[in-house]
Amino acid sequence: MTRDPVGRRGVGIADVFGRLDAGTILTIILIGGLALRAFIAGIYLPLSGFSIDIGAFSNWGQRMASMGPGDFYQEGYFSDYPPGYLYVLWLLGIFGAMLAPLVGQDATAGLVKIPAILSDVGVAVMLFIIARRWGHELISRVHFARVSPETLGLAAATIYLFNPGTVFDSAVWGQVDSVGTLVLLATVYALGRGWTEVAGVGAVLAMLVKFQFAFLIPIVIIVGLKRHLAGRSSDSAHHGRREPLRVLTSLSAGVVSLTLLLLPFGMVVYAPAASGGAPCFGILPAADPSGSLIGKFCEAASTYTGLSVNAFNLWRNPWSGLGDTLQWGNDTTVGLAAAGISLSWQQVGSLLFAAVAVLALWQVARRDDLRGILLASLVLAIAFFVLPTRVHERYLFPALALAAPLLLSGRAWPWIYGGLSLSFFANIYWVYTEDWSFADGVTNPGLNGEPMLQDPLLTATLLTDWGIWVLSAMIVVVLGVVGWRALRLGMTHPTHEDQAAYVAPVSPQRVMAQPRPGREPRFGWLAPNPADAYLREPGRRLDRRDALILLGIVVFALVFRLWRLDVPRAHHFDEVYHARSAAEWLSAWQNDWDRDVYEWTHPMLAKYLIAGGIVVADPNKVVGSAELDAPSASLAVAPRRADAGWDRSVAFTTSGTTTIVAADAENGDLIARWDAGGPIAALAYDPEAPRLLVGRADTGSVESYDLAGLLASPDGRAPPAGPVIESDLAAVSQVFVPQSDSDPLLLRGPDGIAVIERETDAVSASAEGAYGGIGLVQGVDEEPDSIVVTDPARGAVLFLDAVTLEVPLDADEEELVVEVDVALIGPLLVRGSGDDQQVFALTGALPATDEHSETNGGIAALDADEESLIGLVPLPGAGSQIGHQRVAGLVYVAGVAADGQPEAWVLEPHVESRGDGTIGLAAFDTTALPGTPLALGFDIASTSQGDDRGRLLISTATAEGRGELVRVDAGSNAFAWRLSGVIFGVILVALVYLLAATMFSRRRIAVLAAAFVALDPMSYVMSRISMNDIFVTVFIVAAYTLFWQIWSGRWQRSAWWVLPLVGVLIGLAAATKWVGFYALAGLLVLVLARSHLGRLVLVGLVGLAAIIGGIGAPWPFLLIMLGIGALALLITWARPIRLDLSEALTAVPASVAVLTGVGLAFVLAFDSGEGRTPGSAVEYLFGLLTRGAEAGWPAFLMLGVAGLLVAMRAARSLLDPVSDARWYRPGELGGFTWSWVGACLIVIPLTVYALTYIPYLQLGHGWAV
Repeated sequence: MTRDPVGRRGVGIADVFGRLDAGTILTIILIGGLALRAFIAGIYLPLSGFSIDIGAFSNWGQRMASMGPGDFYQEGYFSDYPPGYLYVLWLLGIFGAMLAPLVGQDATAGLVKIPAILSDVGVAVMLFIIARRWGHELISRVHFARVSPETLGLAAATIYLFNPGTVFDSAVWGQVDSVGTLVLLATVYALGRGWTEVAGVGAVLAMLVKFQFAFLIPIVIIVGLKRHLAGRSSDSAHHGRREPLRVLTSLSAGVVSLTLLLLPFGMVVYAPAASGGAPCFGILPAADPSGSLIGKFCEAASTYTGLSVNAFNLWRNPWSGLGDTLQWGNDTTVGLAAAGISLSWQQVGSLLFAAVAVLALWQVARRDDLRGILLASLVLAIAFFVLPTRVHERYLFPALALAAPLLLSGRAWPWIYGGLSLSFFANIYWVYTEDWSFADGVTNPGLNGEPMLQDPLLTATLLTDWGIWVLSAMIVVVLGVVGWRALRLGMTHPTHEDQAAYVAPVSPQRVMAQPRPGREPRFGWLAPNPADAYLREPGRRLDRRDALILLGIVVFALVFRLWRLDVPRAHHFDEVYHARSAAEWLSAWQNDWDRDVYEWTHPMLAKYLIAGGIVVADPNKVVGSAELDAPSASLAVAPRRADAGWDRSVAFTTSGTTTIVAADAENGDLIARWDAGGPIAALAYDPEAPRLLVGRADTGSVESYDLAGLLASPDGRAPPAGPVIESDLAAVSQVFVPQSDSDPLLLRGPDGIAVIERETDAVSASAEGAYGGIGLVQGVDEEPDSIVVTDPARGAVLFLDAVTLEVPLDADEEELVVEVDVALIGPLLVRGSGDDQQVFALTGALPATDEHSETNGGIAALDADEESLIGLVPLPGAGSQIGHQRVAGLVYVAGVAADGQPEAWVLEPHVESRGDGTIGLAAFDTTALPGTPLALGFDIASTSQGDDRGRLLISTATAEGRGELVRVDAGSNAFAWRLSGVIFGVILVALVYLLAATMFSRRRIAVLAAAFVALDPMSYVMSRISMNDIFVTVFIVAAYTLFWQIWSGRWQRSAWWVLPLVGVLIGLAAATKWVGFYALAGLLVLVLARSHLGRLVLVGLVGLAAIIGGIGAPWPFLLIMLGIGALALLITWARPIRLDLSEALTAVPASVAVLTGVGLAFVLAFDSGEGRTPGSAVEYLFGLLTRGAEAGWPAFLMLGVAGLLVAMRAARSLLDPVSDARWYRPGELGGFTWSWVGACLIVIPLTVYALTYIPYLQLGHGWAV
């Protein structure tokens, strides 16, 4: 046995990374940096963000979305940002408003970190691009001789993307410095390439993103004048190219872009202020801040005044008294006085900055190559932070990006970059974690929205007064070192060692692409570069590494899509069609009913799959129970509310006749127990007070108990009693508490009902009657509210006037009542709003109808607006309790099934009449209960997602006489009906990886394609919404993935079984959505395109379509068809068709014979069936298929011929495997190749499509076509 040398053992991981190309490594770095920021901003610290900045960005985005740019800058409205970044906030405001219905509020505040996070990734990409192109100029060959430009690019991208300061700035603070920095870097790149016009636009845009980024404008001006006016440059690529006209074009580009960006805001560069004011720059008269850019700059500059606005710079030192304090000092005092001239500290700082700026501009005038541009920009970026007064803590941010490409320019540069990083992170971390308790609210939220605490070690060391002074002195030294290097560079000739030609280290594994000599053709950049190493990469087959990568991507996609899948809990978008119809079909299938579904115009397969997801997920399971002292006929639930300090939900039940028990709704732990004033008949929770309302069984009184203390900090004691509500009822059997605090309380007793004013607890109206249930119907527009009650004795539902409690009369002075032909049990509920309110009342047994057999119970559904009966809906058993899960929009009914088993059923709440019956209100899931249900309540909350437990609580009485409080998961129904979509969305990611990997034979392309689909918002959303689009997409992509294997020749012995399987997948796609047939057309075109005879047929079909389709068609269609015909002829001219006459004479007669024979059978059967006369060729074709299927024998003939052809191809391929690779040639299989293709891609899909309708047809329904 031999062993590897010691030096080769243990380096497997290094070898793996060594074999990766720079593009792959960069992708890993970018994904890692993005994932880190997304984790911090979205999961670890989702509530973080400097509240002043987040609030300003949110308000500005909402203002832009609601008012537009024209009215944004109004007098008196605070906004110290120029217009550039407001365009980004405009988009965020629009998207935030669009997401408001989904999340319950404007979502702009939750989106403000996204641009900065994405810009961080963009900056890293730009750093790599810059370093890869100019690395030979930027890398010191004395100290880093073996480092390649790509390595420098990867290093620059890494140190920026994983810099604690940049991560903190965008993911925690929520600032947008990276957006302007991305524009700065792009401008530097454009200037290095010689694109002065683009650089002019970039410099203007950078200034309009943030005023402090304007330092790049003079650099662009100097470089442009030197190159284009003087024709000189230290960069050999631009030297000697004197083009004076480009000075004007560059200037015009900047001015035009400035004008276009300011114009929507109604701004100009300068406009005097109408009301006067302080001079601008001490020179110009006061400028208008709402109508001019200079005025806005002057306003922003005077907004924050002080020596240092929290910046660790020159002015935070022992002499200024500024250290570990949020005080800013005063920069208006006299700092220097000599020879009769006195200067304030602000003027001193401005002069110091001006001096350094002159040095930087002189240096770039001397050296305008990429290194000179970067170094001059870096000097200005650092100087703008260090020297002027009134500087914020984040002004050093651009230096982190500008210094990154210079990282290996000498031994000092890593230390310089370390000093910049330390200074920036320490500064912003100190500001964010300081004590902001003097401000209103939480200014610096961290974990759980609490103020972020400062690290004790840093507090005691680096962030003390002396530590801050050292950091401030350090950044001044860094400025001096960088300034000295700029001075040396300006005095150095560009042909010195730092500009020496780069010689790449010898590498047998990779050849660097060299630029083409001379000027490239106009479209030369579209041609492949022969030096590109990727083009010479050999094709390959999938291996274990692909399997591992695919597994990782699939797991990520699954977790990513499953995250909070149950939110929102109610139907979203087209789920009101597809998820609803799936629930209705599932209900009919499980209960053997013939009730129709709401949405039948699309094929049914998607509904089966959604229903399958519901069955697999099995929502509404019993998740726990707690034993009660005795069965409780009353139940009330007070949900938790984190914003009020109520950290748990409380369930109130009765024990015996007079005792109230408060217990934790989640685990049943006892919280308090107390005696009421007498026997208890009803419990209700009023969230507005908050209070517990207790209806007495011996009087018409309703006792109230203040729950504020018990919910916030329970101590075992009973809550204090509140005012008693007195009514004239003999007892209070039900207390109804509406959701709105402006609506009255409703009381129901054995002898009548009463209306109670919410504010005074006084009886405003009462009426006598033995009613079984009560609810409130809110009036629409000017219509008054109504009180709806069930009257079991009359078998009717009454809508009473909410003020008088009288029954309205019709024109004949008769009472308007809704009579129900079956017995009413009593309980009811009202759901919906506006003119879409409905009343559901439990009924007794329903007789058998065409839709269902006789049932023990049902629901009478009424239109509350029309005050009419929609219809009677069957239930799987006899219901006794009904409730509304208003967060999920579902209805729950508890009762006893036909076999005597206590159960709870969840109902999809939409209902309407159709024909002689009803659709909707379908009981699609069942929960077995341990005992007879006595009362139910919901532990749900719409105040926040964190408060919503999504629980149904049911008080039951077991056969042994014990009481049990059952907890049912009532929040996972949305998860259930979305689950199958998520599974198919993950399958789509895997299929795209396999398709890309086999199509391009490149792993990186497959990874990028799969990652794109995994992260693509459209794919993400469509897989998390219960709709049919994700299913049809998966079936189509699966079909094309398999088809590619045989069409490309990868699988040369598999066509005999792959193409029939492709037909099955196309049939499944069409059975999900008819666009699957469009994909079938694409497959047929690809088959024909593989042979010369097929291409001739395609050209003929295009011409035929142009002629037939153009008859009577609009002229644009005719032009399109003529254009397609001309394109087909052009392709034929470029690649002539070379017909094989013998093959054509074999294939054409055989194909015509099969098509004629089968077609004739359908034509003969056409007149044997009944139907409307076709109005077009398409209708006639569908008529042939449907009437032939009805006749039977033509369809069986077609299936028999198709089966024979498939068997012939299978036998031929198995006996002669080599022939399988020629499956597409028309002359194969005795000329029956196209007939076999038609059997696979036409007959099989149509058969599969028809078969998928069997479950739907078994319920007594018809075809969708």
